Amino acid sequence: MSKNEAINRSSTTEEESKNRQVTGILMALEGLIAEASDKISSSLALHDLGEETEFIKAIKEAIDNPMSNLEKSNDGISKAIQDLKVGLISSFAFSKKSILNFAAYSNEENATHFFIGLKEDTDDNRDSFYELLEKYEKYSMCESHPLIFHFVTSDMLDGVYNLKTISLDEQTPKSMSTK
Repeated sequence: MSKNEAINRSSTTEEESKNRQVTGILMALEGLIAEASDKISSSLALHDLGEETEFIKAIKEAIDNPMSNLEKSNDGISKAIQDLKVGLISSFAFSKKSILNFAAYSNEENATHFFIGLKEDTDDNRDSFYELLEKYEKYSMCESHPLIFHFVTSDMLDGVYNLKTISLDEQTPKSMSTK
């Protein structure tokens, strides 16, 4: 194989990886929007019938006392950011599955802990994850919603609260709960 062929294959692989990441993020956003749309549609239909859903009650509460919902809104934004981080790390892990034994995460308040089991614990393998972390840290939300990487062996995961594994076997990356 010539040097140009190797470079072309490498850039194709990088582009495929990037495309999988974009797909994972878009699917996470689509899920959030679909869930909100369903909630709005069902609440609207029930409101027309004189029924009150929790969503309608929350809207009425916001009208009556706008400041009381400020904290709830903040919680909703934090949840959306957590979901976005999970989509990002899931698609990234899937794109790096050739160097991974496993990947998992756990959310703790606003922080997301990403547990990485490398097939070979080398600087090169770690660097690809550090590059993602460096990109993430350029965003202002990184301070209030940190992403923390842990390079571990599977036996080190015992006792991690609310641990969720990331499936590396499917074409579309998804996370799966294990604890």
